[in-house]
Amino acid sequence: MAGSRRATRDRISSFKYNFEIYNVPKFIPEHSGRPHPEIFKRHWATIEWFSKHIHDQIIWKLLAIFAITLDLEDEDWFAK
Repeated sequence: MAGSRRATRDRISSFKYNFEIYNVPKFIPEHSGRPHPEIFKRHWATIEWFSKHIHDQIIWKLLAIFAITLDLEDEDWFAK
């Protein structure tokens, strides 16, 4: 079926092409009451740690690199 999957993703086996995406919001008080599937609730502490780790240890550094590469005066320009 044309358009049902990205052209860059090839099938590796005879299994049906099947994946799902679940958006986890920021870990801020405004989102604390949102309902989540049970599997996410059971692993919420790990998901929160991973999300914050990626944000703090990788994303901030990438944004600084982008600013430096673009010769912006403030390397925190994208992060503000």
